[in-house]
Amino acid sequence: MIFAWLLLFIPISVVLALLHVPEIWVFVTAIAGLIPLADYVRSATDQLAKISGTAIGGLLNVTFGNVPEMILAFFILRTGQVDVVKAQLTGAIIGNSLLGLGLSVVVGSWGRPKQTFRRERAGLMGSLLVIVVIALLLPALFHLSERSVLPADKVGLLDQKMSTGVSIVLIVVYIAILF
Repeated sequence: MIFAWLLLFIPISVVLALLHVPEIWVFVTAIAGLIPLADYVRSATDQLAKISGTAIGGLLNVTFGNVPEMILAFFILRTGQVDVVKAQLTGAIIGNSLLGLGLSVVVGSWGRPKQTFRRERAGLMGSLLVIVVIALLLPALFHLSERSVLPADKVGLLDQKMSTGVSIVLIVVYIAILF
């Protein structure tokens, strides 16, 4: 592990936070400490993929690859910054979808004159992509349409209910895809 020495930044970031050093330095040292931890997660999922097969391995990689984002979101939510968490999750979904797809296409095409895909799997993934796009747009469209009709105090509560409902549907779809 080439970045194992970066683990030293984890206790350094804790000490800096306790000493009330400017938050940017605490953030930078904490991020540096997370790099080897993310590599450990990647390595562990790769080892599980070798045992369980590529489909389950890919699923584990996607699931555990987002654990750091979920942990970060948890701590940000504890400070009451819901908008930051929404932006983080939206960015993660878009980044994983577009960057992951783009890299897969580029790397998969190296050394091959033509890429081939199983029609059923490609159709399933295309449908999932459409569902995710709709799920991302639905709460925003709901907010735009309701704010001109309802009082401001009810808009926030309905937005939260809509976002929760959409997230539950996405989790159910995700679990359904597993089976």
